[in-house]
Amino acid sequence: MINATFGREIAETLTTDYFISEDFLYESSQMAKMKNFTYKYRYKDIYYFKVFPQDGGTYFDVRMRPGSVMEEQALSKLAKPDLLKAIKGWLHNIKSETENLPFSRQLKKMQTDISDMQDKFDKHIMEGDNYFSQEEGNELRSRLEQIESRLAETLDESEADELKKLTEDVEGLKALVATLSKKNWLLALSARMYHWGLRNPNTAKQLGRAARELLPQGVKDSLPNDAIDQLLIESPVSAENDSN
Repeated sequence: MINATFGREIAETLTTDYFISEDFLYESSQMAKMKNFTYKYRYKDIYYFKVFPQDGGTYFDVRMRPGSVMEEQALSKLAKPDLLKAIKGWLHNIKSETENLPFSRQLKKMQTDISDMQDKFDKHIMEGDNYFSQEEGNELRSRLEQIESRLAETLDESEADELKKLTEDVEGLKALVATLSKKNWLLALSARMYHWGLRNPNTAKQLGRAARELLPQGVKDSLPNDAIDQLLIESPVSAENDSN
């Protein structure tokens, strides 16, 4: 078991502008001749800092979760000052992880939704998917410019970054017309509409209502209505707004 002086040093290290030492649980266990000890984050106990004293406490091996890059990180042969520094790094990792968890959940939801779109497209279009003709490609590029113009009209001067991202997305979609099949191009458009819905729900909702009319007739004729309807998939944000 660690002595009172070292315990106080650790408690002081665990106390920051964001944490207090009481946010953490202390546990110890016997292994060989030395007692290992662990600090766990009280509110999410998968976050831990495990310490394995070596050579009578001269130095320490550590396993911590979350790590600075990976979920778990191992450090070895740390002197006491380096151990306290590692605890500070662990606290930084916990703060970063907890602040980014909502984004991580949203990202997983986005990936699931877009994968579901792809599965539905694949189900609808087992055979016969082909590429845009030159005439269809030119028409589609023209329609994309209409999409950009419609969306730009809904943005004000304070949304310059959003307009820049919109322009980049449209230019990317125009370039993909020549390289992707119709099905995969529609999937790429669907993914971007999903992102537009997250960033600007009202704008994406307006566009979604007109998406079918904006598509060239050749695209609408080549794909089932159910497949085209996937373009109108709503982001979690826009769906939530509709329910309010």
